[in-house]
Amino acid sequence: MTNLLSVFNIIFYGGIISKENKISNFLLIGGGWRAEFYMRIARKLPNYFNVTGIYCLDQVLSKKYSELGYRCFDSLDSALSNTTPDFIVICVNRFATAQIITDVVKNGTPILTETPIATSLDEMNKLLQLENTGLVQVAEQYHLRPDQQARYRLITNGIIGDPEQASISLTNNYHAISLMRFYLNTPGSRGSISAKKFSLRGYPGFERDGVPEKLTLKSYDEIIALFDFENKIGIYNFESDQHRSFMRTQTIQIKGTRGVIDNDLVKYLNADDEPITSNLTRINIGQNENMEGIDSLKGILFEGKWVYKNPFINTPFSDDEIALATLLLKMSQFCDGGPVVYSLEEAAQDFYLTLLIENAIKEQQDCKIEKQLWTDKLGEQK
Repeated sequence: MTNLLSVFNIIFYGGIISKENKISNFLLIGGGWRAEFYMRIARKLPNYFNVTGIYCLDQVLSKKYSELGYRCFDSLDSALSNTTPDFIVICVNRFATAQIITDVVKNGTPILTETPIATSLDEMNKLLQLENTGLVQVAEQYHLRPDQQARYRLITNGIIGDPEQASISLTNNYHAISLMRFYLNTPGSRGSISAKKFSLRGYPGFERDGVPEKLTLKSYDEIIALFDFENKIGIYNFESDQHRSFMRTQTIQIKGTRGVIDNDLVKYLNADDEPITSNLTRINIGQNENMEGIDSLKGILFEGKWVYKNPFINTPFSDDEIALATLLLKMSQFCDGGPVVYSLEEAAQDFYLTLLIENAIKEQQDCKIEKQLWTDKLGEQK
């Protein structure tokens, strides 16, 4: 069985990540809502990261970032020739991502690109054929969130035995598929997919522009897909507004041969085959009489033992920001000869399986998972 743990290299439950006293410089290509996550992380962790410059075609955003003190460039050539970053972060519209990767990789600088890496199978194949340097890593962050890390620690500790089914109702497309393969420890390169689309009505929640001033009943698509990985089962359930909704639940369930993890609830058979029910418990500092620091996540406990410790304690981060900051730190380590962050091949498989969901809905029949250009590289460790 392919050991995806060697690919992800993600367990940080030992506490603050050790790092030499070196600030990693990165050039940011792109602007807007998601790009500002990277700026915000660099501002909050100035001893770790520094934004050397921003290349953004939107003149309004460029003016805004210039006024905040960033060096902004109006062309890719200018950005690449006037900065010397340790790596480049690509955070552009998904229709431009593959072309930007193709243009930038010629520079020879390591790249961390946001998802998705392409918009079609043809575009993805061309990208994989062109990019053979190993320089491109992907900013797939969901498996690095604290709760996902804690659950995976339980799995690697054998608490629920061999994981055989993962049900993901949390986020969309390649993100959910990445989590599914992560928990099931499978490349997801064999089997079939069936899927259906439904319509549900509900009220919107938080959006990129904030909470709507007036709530209006809307119709949303819900997609339910079944992944038959031959000896593993994945269940995908996502409503188009789910990850921002205030009225929808989010569910992660992993069934193993000796137990189940159902969000934060864990039911399993212990070494004496006795049924045990426990919970994952988040611990924050700075609450009530705790004087360790500002209000932020300290870690996650299971039966009195740490299964996750926040590597950026005392920094006010959301869970997604913790995951993204971890990605940036791992990218720094990758540039220094460290392990793969999240490979282009793994991201390609996530996106390919996303396309199969769409095909299964369109064709109204099961779609077989076929071998692709990158299949043999799934699970490789650099």
